Formats: sequence, C-alpha cells, structure tokens
Amino acid sequence: MNARLLFASALFAAAAGLAIGSGCTSSDPGTGPPSSCAEYTPPATFDAQNPKISFKNDLAPMFEASCGFTSCHGALTGANNGLYVGKDGARFVKEAVSQPALQLTSMPFVTAGDPKKSYFMHKLDNDLCVFDKQCGGGSCLDPMPQGAPLWSVEDRDKVRRWIAQGAQNN
Repeated sequence: MNARLLFASALFAAAAGLAIGSGCTSSDPGTGPPSSCAEYTPPATFDAQNPKISFKNDLAPMFEASCGFTSCHGALTGANNGLYVGKDGARFVKEAVSQPALQLTSMPFVTAGDPKKSYFMHKLDNDLCVFDKQCGGGSCLDPMPQGAPLWSVEDRDKVRRWIAQGAQNN
C-alpha cells in the first residue's frame, strides 16, 4: 500500500473516531478488542420529550438513506436480521418494539419509553461493548450503520427521543 493511501486511511479512521463520540475505543481501530468502554449518556441538557419526533417524517428518511439498501434492511428477506426498514414504519415498529435483539436476547431491540434499555440505541451509540459478555458469540461490537461512520449525535438523539416518546408508528 502506498504511503499516501495509508496516511489517508489512518487520517479518515482517526477523524471518524473523533467525530462520532463512540463509547468504545479500540487499541487497533476496527480490528482489536476495545481498550476502554463506557455507556453513552446524553448531556444533562438533553430533553427526551422535546421536540416531538415522528417516525414517518423524522426517522424514516434517515433509515432509508442509511439502512434501506437491499444488502442491509431494505429487503424483506436476506441479511436484514429480521428487521425491514421501509417507507411504512408499521413493519419496523412491529419487528423492533418489544422484540428481543438477536445478539443480546436479554434486551429488546427497542424498549418503548426507555432508550437505555434499547439494543438499537446502543448499536447507534456504539457502546455495546458494555454488554459483550452477555452477547451471543461474545461480542456485539458492530455499530450501525455497519461499515459507515456513526450518525451524528443530533440524528441519534432523534431516535433516542422517538424511543423515549413511546416508539410509535406516527
């Protein structure tokens, strides 16, 4: 690998790590086990009830853009891990809310009213390392969206609010 490409890759990885505010850091980003782990906690100024979040208007467009590919959660079958993200939120809500996560069956994928007890929120915050010993196969470290930088805190907070506000198909 030439030096410029190696440098650019390292710079991108470092920038992505700084920008996402993830809960798990690795001694060897992307390959090694986490060297530290902390559960993400929103700042004290975070208001989970405001503004109001609509699945259809606020989340569906984000999900379609990041997750709605046929190789991810945009197909009804295949590698979607039991979750389909389409324009109609009814199916996602039915498949996600109060349903056990496949990798961490002791935690629902989405717990309406409680983002801290929602596997999905931990996937988005990249802090599942705190649950590794409980996860199937000994690791839940793949954050979402897979293979891409984590969503901004603002976008993750939209999901956090939607969950806190009852995870409705609205």
